[in-house]
Amino acid sequence: MANRIVGALVTAGSLLLAAPVAHAQPPTPDPVPSDEDQIRDVLTRQAQASAELDLATAAQLSCTPAAPTWLPTFGTDIGATLRNDASATNLADQISGPIADLRQALAGSTVVRLDGIDHVVVTGDTATADITVTTESGSNPPQTQITRATLRRQDGRWCTAV
Repeated sequence: MANRIVGALVTAGSLLLAAPVAHAQPPTPDPVPSDEDQIRDVLTRQAQASAELDLATAAQLSCTPAAPTWLPTFGTDIGATLRNDASATNLADQISGPIADLRQALAGSTVVRLDGIDHVVVTGDTATADITVTTESGSNPPQTQITRATLRRQDGRWCTAV
C-alpha cells in the first residue's frame, strides 16, 4: 500500500513538473494610433464641430493662438458664458439672440456631411489631407466640395492649421 501511495505521488509530481507553467503576462498597453489615424480623428471632429456651429470645439482643434478663457463653453450657451464675464454682459445681450436664431435656422435647413478624408500625407510635424464635404441647404441641390486641410503637430497633438 505504501508503494502505491509513493508511486502515485511520484506520478503526480512528474505530471506537475512536465505541465507548462503559466507565467503572468503584464497587460499590453493600447497601441498608439498612427499619425494618419490621429489626423483623420481631428478632421472628423473639426467637421462635426463646424456643422454644429460649435465654435469652442473648433477652436480647440485648431492651432490658432490661445482662445479667450470664456470660449470653451461658447458653443453651447453664449449668453450664459458671456454673462459670467462682467465686461462682456452687453455683448452677450447683443449677440445671444441672433446666434440662437442662426443655430435654429441652420439646424432645420442645412446639413453638412463629411464624405471622406483622402490623401493624408505626413511630413515630420506637418501634414495635409483632402477633405470631401457635401452641404445640403433648403431646396438647393447638394454642393460637394473638396478642400485641402493643413495640419501641424503642436504640443504632441495634431491640430488644424489656419
